[in-house]
Amino acid sequence: MKRSPWRKVGLLFVLPIAAVFLIFAIVYYRTGIPQAAGKYEQNLAAAKTAGLFFEESELQKLDPKVAPEENGFHFLQNLRMPFSRNIGNASVSMESFRLGRKEFEQYLAMIEQAASAPTFFPPEYELSVSTPSHTVHFLMEAASLADEDHDLALFRRTMLDAAFLTNTYPGDGRELQILLRSSTSQMIEALLARRLPYHANDMSWLQTADDVMKKIDLPYDPTIALDEGHFSAINFVEQIMHDKYDFEMFSNVDGPHPWEVDQRHRLPKFREAQLSRIHECYSKAKLGLPKDLYDFKAIDQVWDTAFGPIETGDSSYYCVRQGLLANRLVEIFRKEVSMRNAVIQAIELLRRKQDPAQGLPLKDRHANDYDDKPIRLRKLDRGWIVYSVWQDGQDDGGNEIKNGKGDFVIHLTPDTVPKRATPPPPTKAMKPPIDPSTLAPKAGGGE
Repeated sequence: MKRSPWRKVGLLFVLPIAAVFLIFAIVYYRTGIPQAAGKYEQNLAAAKTAGLFFEESELQKLDPKVAPEENGFHFLQNLRMPFSRNIGNASVSMESFRLGRKEFEQYLAMIEQAASAPTFFPPEYELSVSTPSHTVHFLMEAASLADEDHDLALFRRTMLDAAFLTNTYPGDGRELQILLRSSTSQMIEALLARRLPYHANDMSWLQTADDVMKKIDLPYDPTIALDEGHFSAINFVEQIMHDKYDFEMFSNVDGPHPWEVDQRHRLPKFREAQLSRIHECYSKAKLGLPKDLYDFKAIDQVWDTAFGPIETGDSSYYCVRQGLLANRLVEIFRKEVSMRNAVIQAIELLRRKQDPAQGLPLKDRHANDYDDKPIRLRKLDRGWIVYSVWQDGQDDGGNEIKNGKGDFVIHLTPDTVPKRATPPPPTKAMKPPIDPSTLAPKAGGGE
């Protein structure tokens, strides 16, 4: 039987199409989209079990419903910085600080009035980074000047007010608020570390430093941040599924995006896959949190399990990364807590008048450094230093931070401090100052 010539033509037409479909199927499978979409219902159920947020209204419920006059934040919204200066442009001189002392004390009184309010919470969902950061930065400059001017009472009052703001601005623990708390805490720790060697034998100053550190020595709870990150990520997915949505403008991920995102409307189950991965990652993180929020080894394990796949390049995890800081929270915690522990150990060494050769004075959680090893002690030719390996996890032998590298170093005596400033004489003992802890918010005031 003679074969029809049309059969060859048909094969020439069908085979390339079949090859294209086969290639597409292989590429599509390798994106991880069909596998993730297949677990959508399972991961959705896990997210609901974890109590993760799905709607913005769930975040809005966190805001306390109080009148403006009952919210301490109201007192700080229009608070003008003393000395008629712009933060970051120029430092306050000692002369202007002394001349403006009365104005500065009125400024502190407003902060303490805010602390005495029934609650303290930013009234808007979006909290500007600039307000608390600039306020605490300014207070650290003022505290440094008060210390140089040998005014322990004003130094103490300023530092305790800064500690109040550091603990209170973070509110309920949302992502941005955790970042604010971490950054402002580091400002306090850096100043205490810088001033401490000049007060090694001053028990009154060391007591003040200890009191300040006790105010900010609190754990970080990422629960609400995970809820918020989950909502942010799923909201991003729903938005990019609209044809005209400019996801490049609103993406929280730097760098190029996967090709699958451009083809999201042509790829079957793209939406379900992205939502499935989001539900999976955030539910694993929230349900796996240890009871001890200082157990960073356990938290690391949970985060590696929950967010580790983000780093593999699997495109089905792209939108998980839109949850802002969620996969970086542990890094943020560790950096600040390691600095905090180093400062607390240094203060305790001097308060006890303990020989550093005997090791760290505190053997509890305050001994832990960024790399899960103990905070370091090192003897130099002219004295001892306490240091943390800081955020890069590399022990640089106590070499101070430069260009983002190095260790967070605390000198125990002026003899080891690099010659960059003239140390002040011992601080004069003065009458006890106002302690903002006696004016703590009654409810809703954060941690």
